[in-house]
Amino acid sequence: MNSRRWPYYILIFVGLFQVFGMIPGFSALRGLGLATVASPLPLVFSHFRGNETFNADFYLKLFKDNHEVYGQKITPKLYSQLLGPYNRRNVFGAVFAYGPYLNQPQERELLNTILKNAFCNNGPLAREFSIDVTFDAVQIVVLSKMNTPPKPHEIKVMCP
Repeated sequence: MNSRRWPYYILIFVGLFQVFGMIPGFSALRGLGLATVASPLPLVFSHFRGNETFNADFYLKLFKDNHEVYGQKITPKLYSQLLGPYNRRNVFGAVFAYGPYLNQPQERELLNTILKNAFCNNGPLAREFSIDVTFDAVQIVVLSKMNTPPKPHEIKVMCP
């Protein structure tokens, strides 16, 4: 075997970590693939817990004393106002797209922490989205276009 080809074989092997990590009981392999950042697993155009987030509209709503004081569709133009590197912006994109579907206790705890730190008390996303209203709750709404009529999925977090 040609010794110059070994790097290619190794890269292919590492690149398949996440795919093989999807097999039950191989979660450590999937985690290793994630850690290398060389093992993609494109789930963008797939179902997540029965929902297709690529075919949905996303909304940000802010409340004060249970009354909506701000409502905005999350558009590409609004999303482009997010600052920082891709990995930072991608965390918030995942929260917008998948947040309402994260219903396990650990997932909700993580989601609540991200939303509170991002928006509450003039957090970085409140500033980057130029939000200038006082609010005490943040809500993300995903409106799936796969259902007729569209079915909303929501997550609401109270600010400290």
